[in-house]
Amino acid sequence: IKSPRYEDQGTYTCEVSNGVGSAQSYSINLNIEAAPFFTVEPEIQNKAEGETAEIRCEAGGTPAPQITWIHNGVPIDQTPGNPRRRVSNDGKFIIITDLVKKDTGNYGCNATNSIGYVYKDIYVNVQSLPPEIKEAPENVTKVDGSTAVLKCRVFGAPKPIVKWMRDDVDITGGKYI
Repeated sequence: IKSPRYEDQGTYTCEVSNGVGSAQSYSINLNIEAAPFFTVEPEIQNKAEGETAEIRCEAGGTPAPQITWIHNGVPIDQTPGNPRRRVSNDGKFIIITDLVKKDTGNYGCNATNSIGYVYKDIYVNVQSLPPEIKEAPENVTKVDGSTAVLKCRVFGAPKPIVKWMRDDVDITGGKYI
C-alpha cells in the first residue's frame, strides 16, 4: 500500500490455494496512526441570560485523542468552580445552564494524541438586550372570511415574549393562531 492513509486501516487477509489440500489464510490488522482531526467542531455561541449553552467537540485519530477544555486561557479543571457548568464524562461537551453575563468568554477544545493535536477556540457571548420591535405590524384590509396575517418581528435577549391584544383584551388560541 503506497502512502497508506487513516482510512486504509482495517483487516487484511492473505488466502492461498492451489487445488491440492485445503486453502489457507492469515489475517492481519493494519493500524494507521494519525494526528487528531475534528469530527465535530465547537461553534461560537450567542445566547441570552438564562439560556443554556452546549459546546460540542469531537475528534478522531489514532491513538484515540484525549479532549481537554480551556476557559479564558486556563485549563478548565484549574479554573474557579462553576456549579452551572459541567463537562461530560467523555469530555465531548460542556453545558452551562442558566447563563449570566460573567459566563461570557473564550472556550477552547484541545484534542491531543501521541502524533499531534488540533485546537479550536470559540467565544460564548451572553447577551442582555431589551426587547425591540424590528418590524412592526401593518394595517391590513381583507375580504370578509379570508385569512389575515399580522406580523410583528421582535428582537431581544432573552428572547421576548410576544403577546397580541385586540381592543385591550389578550387574544390567544381559537381563531387567533
